Amino acid sequence: MNWSPTALAPETRAGKELMHSVFGNGWRPASASERIEAGLSFTALASFIAGQDKDAVLQALRISKRTFDRRREQGRLLPEESDRLYRLVQLYGLAADVMGNEDAGKDFMTTPARALAGRTPLETVRNEAGAKQVEDLLLRIEYGVYG
Repeated sequence: MNWSPTALAPETRAGKELMHSVFGNGWRPASASERIEAGLSFTALASFIAGQDKDAVLQALRISKRTFDRRREQGRLLPEESDRLYRLVQLYGLAADVMGNEDAGKDFMTTPARALAGRTPLETVRNEAGAKQVEDLLLRIEYGVYG
């Protein structure tokens, strides 16, 4: 399965709602690059973590608890952290789209998968290669391609 630049762009209501709930109602994909380079607000991270296993999400983002506390004080993430958060939210949005709703997408992201050697998608997304594996798995599920 070939990667396409739009593969991660959530296309259904569930994915779009997730993106807006994390990044705000004014969020537009066209402005994503500039906002990431400027550093996303800490509230985006806090909003995304709400209702989830904070430690697991921070591990996936490669943000320590101490750094999390510093970013809360500063009110802004670094561009690299912002990029990882954006990628993770996109994957959660894609999971919500493929699975039908945000809760089912969260369940997918935190459930071990045979296709990921028994790891959860959240454990797998710590780098770009892992994120690509999760994206490919979701696209295979969406199109009914198993194996």
